[in-house]
Amino acid sequence: MQIRNIATLLFVLLVWASAINAQNWVRQYPNPTISQMRDVAFNTAGLGIAVGDKGAVVLSSNWGETWLLANAPDPFQQFFRVAFAPGNNASVAYTLSNNYVFTSTDAGTSWTQVNFNAGVLGADRCLQVLSASEVVVAGTNKIFRTTDAGVNWTEILKPNGIQLHSLQFLGSQQAWLGGKNGHIYHTSDGGSSWQVQDTTQFTEQVKLCFLDASTGYAGVNRKLVKTTDGGLTWSVLQETAFGSHINDIAIIDASNVVFTQGNRTYYTHDGGTSTTQVRPTLYADVNEGAFALADGQVWVCSSYFTLVKSDNGGEDYVDQIPGNKNSLSQIEFVDANHGWAAGFDFTILRTADGGANWEDISPGMNNWQTVRGAAAVTADEFWVGGDGFMVKTTDGGANWTLLNGPSAVSGVEATSNAVFACSSSGGVYKTSDGGQTWLLTEILNQSFLSDIQFPSDNTGYVVGFGGLVAKTTNAGANWSILPFPITDNLLSVWFLNENTGWVTVDKFSNALYQTTDGGQTWTPSTLPSSAYWRSTRFTDALNGWAAGGSSGVGRVVRTTDGGASWEEVHMAGQFAVDFEFIETSNALSLWLCGPGGNIENGLLPIASGVLGNFVSAPLALYPNPSQGSFHISGSGPFSPNAQVEVVDLRGRVVLQCAGVPEEIGWQHPTPGLYIVCVRDENRIYMGKIAVE
Repeated sequence: MQIRNIATLLFVLLVWASAINAQNWVRQYPNPTISQMRDVAFNTAGLGIAVGDKGAVVLSSNWGETWLLANAPDPFQQFFRVAFAPGNNASVAYTLSNNYVFTSTDAGTSWTQVNFNAGVLGADRCLQVLSASEVVVAGTNKIFRTTDAGVNWTEILKPNGIQLHSLQFLGSQQAWLGGKNGHIYHTSDGGSSWQVQDTTQFTEQVKLCFLDASTGYAGVNRKLVKTTDGGLTWSVLQETAFGSHINDIAIIDASNVVFTQGNRTYYTHDGGTSTTQVRPTLYADVNEGAFALADGQVWVCSSYFTLVKSDNGGEDYVDQIPGNKNSLSQIEFVDANHGWAAGFDFTILRTADGGANWEDISPGMNNWQTVRGAAAVTADEFWVGGDGFMVKTTDGGANWTLLNGPSAVSGVEATSNAVFACSSSGGVYKTSDGGQTWLLTEILNQSFLSDIQFPSDNTGYVVGFGGLVAKTTNAGANWSILPFPITDNLLSVWFLNENTGWVTVDKFSNALYQTTDGGQTWTPSTLPSSAYWRSTRFTDALNGWAAGGSSGVGRVVRTTDGGASWEEVHMAGQFAVDFEFIETSNALSLWLCGPGGNIENGLLPIASGVLGNFVSAPLALYPNPSQGSFHISGSGPFSPNAQVEVVDLRGRVVLQCAGVPEEIGWQHPTPGLYIVCVRDENRIYMGKIAVE
């Protein structure tokens, strides 16, 4: 190959390194967004609007039987509240975001921003649409009213020194305010004056809602309280009705009410004397806004683009936005088209087109709960294990076989002639006959194993709590404990070959650990940010990824120099619990999965034929940073035909030379980052160097 061809190769590799930043990741499942939904409202004609985070707006024209994702008035806003105008103005609606108020005259199909800065309101946003032109918005700090559809706004003064938590208007004049300090206030003159209704009973924030001028309900931390005289007196119906502070109240009638709080809802059918707790879905972490009709229909907004409906006053619910949103912990592909995903509540998904479509084939086994480990053997054969079970399918999920042997499975790995499972009880199980019989090997002094991986049929690694790493070189017959520099709990292990591998740590940190000598020594690699890093994958000794996240945000980082440096290449909509890739002749497909059933895919093109059969290896350069001259250390030996190229980050060749001289340099280099490549027959050595 000529030097010109090496430049082409380097350019492609550079494009590869940068393309992952520029590529468009696509959410393949369960929906285009998995935002937290915040509020929902219907008009008298059955038109519905639901709003949420990250610009999420969905519309319904049939009482929520179907919902369509709509164009958001601002895709970067968090929408807290939505409401329709009452009466004959059925298509007029308003929504309140973190910064703005928007109005619609066509039931949410299009929106117009009104003249108001919602940022002054503070937290605990409230929205009341009293007519097509009269609207009240409020927050912890301030209350405002418009009577001309948002052209002009007038501040309504709160009770002196009180921070607002909830607010309800019944008409233009009468309203109730629940304070952060536990006080309840009432106005009968539109907010010109406020009278305190209760100053002694409560000391915590009050979430209130009124059915009419007489009957109202409120939640005060765990207490359920009620008034039947317009708030003059409030009775504590239950001291411990709720688990904590409630998020919303939807009143059906005087006796039937639904409350939302955390991952649950509550309903009462007897006016609050008793309440019953309900989990609308197993995957909903936060239930927010609720809306109810007098016939007992109730809608509740929840996590992961979830909108549930009850037809019986809140006793049970069905998610009206399709998709299995159980958290996924495993994603496995056998080729670029055929893959599997698995997770909580024995969720099993399958794809035959690279994830463009995922089929939910969950068997619905109540006694098989969370999947902890999985191994895809073929497009039809999939092994999964978890809390107290190990099962497999060989017909694409049509039938499942319960396997006796492994228990408390925490990881599953398949080789060409066996399947292994590690256990949270400290054992490694092996079967060579399709799961009919199992050989158990206990790992010395280890009570919790978290992951297992075999880079070859004979050599395998297992990691666990207390900094444990164990290795087998005889297909699991024996395991030896390897040295590891820390005693933290280890979460995952992945090896490129029998000697080179990586381990992640089960804590919030910016480190993962690498070995190049089969686990005898380990070197920390510093990632760009601290997170809970869950998995690593490498295509070769230089190019690899780590995935994880924190605070509901997934992160994917990439290295092109074997872990010497990393860069963030993708921020996912949810925590990245597992990560997978498949490399073909012209593309590298990446997948991640996590909470809410989230599956995201990134496709990285590779120029056909350019990489050929080359084997890549890292290149050690010193001094680094340099002033322009540098040496190559720890690589080679190189043949007389070896060639060197130095390329800048725009793909321009700045230095070429035949052979590998003792010292490499060029005159008057421009400060910056460069890639150095040495091609020697079918081997390519690459490294980065900074020039100061």
